[in-house]
Amino acid sequence: MAPRHGDSRARILKAASAEFAALGYAATRVDLIAHRARLNKGMVYYHFGSKLGLYRAIVLDMLSAIGGRLDELVVEPLAPAAKMRRVVEVYVEAAEERPHIPPIVLREVANKGRHFDRETVQALARLWRALGALIDQGVRTRAFAPVNPLLTHMGIVGPLMLFLAIEPARAQLLKTVKPSVTAPTRDELVAHLQNTVLAMLEAAPHAGVRRRGRHPR
Repeated sequence: MAPRHGDSRARILKAASAEFAALGYAATRVDLIAHRARLNKGMVYYHFGSKLGLYRAIVLDMLSAIGGRLDELVVEPLAPAAKMRRVVEVYVEAAEERPHIPPIVLREVANKGRHFDRETVQALARLWRALGALIDQGVRTRAFAPVNPLLTHMGIVGPLMLFLAIEPARAQLLKTVKPSVTAPTRDELVAHLQNTVLAMLEAAPHAGVRRRGRHPR
């Protein structure tokens, strides 16, 4: 029986994520993706048009998932600090659901976002707008300082992606320093990111991070 289109698309995304994570964009070949997905190359091109289209679909899948959850969080009846703690959980959950994403993101950052197109940039902007709305809610209640949402995004994504992407090296390094240093748990990582972000948002504003059109109160 031929695979259903939805099933074949999901299989291609899963296979391609693993290949891009292991080899990087340039070294990944469509025939290897198709072989890993147990499909022919024609199905890859049918669903995504090209290797670049497939790569962008993987990135957009994560950005869209985070963006949708943040948009929902904006209208939830929670205190600003509780919402921001949930923001961190949203990012962590999205990365955990897509374990191949961290090395892909780090490679793309090293390549200065050369594979991003207008749609990818718009998906990123959606995250920043939602974060901006959440920060503004805290500013209006005097819970937060007016911090640039891009810095908030970077304060979560940078440490999170690095922590997850270097897991094999981290495990090896920890063997040499035990028992003085132990492996952080998932809950410890989440709590650390939450505390770091809230410390930034609740601190007095600095001139270099003031959002346009905002003035200190």
